[in-house]
Amino acid sequence: MAICFNTPGEIDTRLITTLGTNVKAKDSPIGFFGTGLKYAIAILLREKQTIKIIGPRSTLTFSTQSDEIRGKTFEFIVMQESDAESGAELRKTQLGFTTELGKNWNSPIPKALPKALLNVLEPVATSKNSPTF
Repeated sequence: MAICFNTPGEIDTRLITTLGTNVKAKDSPIGFFGTGLKYAIAILLREKQTIKIIGPRSTLTFSTQSDEIRGKTFEFIVMQESDAESGAELRKTQLGFTTELGKNWNSPIPKALPKALLNVLEPVATSKNSPTF
């Protein structure tokens, strides 16, 4: 099964790579510390799901890469940014979080999907453009 969210504009990749980023326009946003999308990405990858964010200029594809810290192997999240038109890889970045994020959640996918959805819906709620599903 694939779930696709299309929203107007490009996502600033710093919102994916940086904790504590909140650019939501509402006075009472859902979420505040920039963790929701990170949790969703980590959980969905741990559950062997495919994640792509497709924008007008670039496509972000997420995967994992094993790395060891103090004798323990972790699956680090890797973000590959590609040109939307040509498919050429622009950059590949190992992010500062792993699939261990949200590991203690029961029913992880039902919890991860709303976090991803809210990150798509909330920023455009006051926009003239509406997301499509």
